Amino acid sequence: MPRNGKGPRAKPHAPVPVQRQRPAKKQGPVTMEAVEALVRWYLDTHWFTPWFDTEAAAAYLRREPGTLKGWRSKGEGPRFYTVNGQLIRYHVDDLDAFVRGGRRKKRLPAWLTEKIAERATERLSAAVKPLREGDEK
Repeated sequence: MPRNGKGPRAKPHAPVPVQRQRPAKKQGPVTMEAVEALVRWYLDTHWFTPWFDTEAAAAYLRREPGTLKGWRSKGEGPRFYTVNGQLIRYHVDDLDAFVRGGRRKKRLPAWLTEKIAERATERLSAAVKPLREGDEK
């Protein structure tokens, strides 16, 4: 068999595919027209609801869905709601508030929030003296 690869068993070389370049991501400030167009598109293509899933919320914020997932795990990012313990939903008002206000404080777990509320109630009840008969307000 010849060493130059032109023998009877040599396979013809396939042309090297040309890789297409990805379009550049849009950079810069987001205009209100772009936001309104995105909201109109979402509301037209989905049934009329102000609730977004993770992918739609990411598109609304011009982020990747993984970014929102990372924010959720750290307790950061826009406020989200869990439906039936498994579905994650974002309300459009919460997304707008996040955009206007920037990053929000970390979310506290529910058990810790309840404990803080109980302690605050105990402190307030101890600080407020009950009225005796004959005392005026």
